Amino acid sequence: MPFSCEFVEGGRGLVFSGSGLVTAGEIVTVKIGLKERPEALRQVAYALVDFQSVNELRVSLPEIELLTGIDQELAQLLPAVALAVVAPGNHVFGVSRMWESYLDLPGWSVRVFRSASEASAWLHQAQPGN
Repeated sequence: MPFSCEFVEGGRGLVFSGSGLVTAGEIVTVKIGLKERPEALRQVAYALVDFQSVNELRVSLPEIELLTGIDQELAQLLPAVALAVVAPGNHVFGVSRMWESYLDLPGWSVRVFRSASEASAWLHQAQPGN
């Protein structure tokens, strides 16, 4: 699957990564799978979405709305998180910014970046408790 996620730093972080063509359906599948791990999610302080290796992100406006709805459900288990998206390509950056504009979750700090270094620096200072 070209889109996946893994827990890092002993469960403190969550890293999503994609490659090649990524569809909304793949993202939905991964996010729904996370809802089955409520105890693990409660430990997460930050998340990184890495689209550096994605050359096409196939997500429509209704699918962006679906994804933000799933994020609202996840926020019940993950009330405070710093989430950075790395999206260097123009199309992927634009789609990511659209998702960010639809997402309005208290306790979630979300930013979209063109580079991993910018995202990493921001995540370090934006994590809850820092």
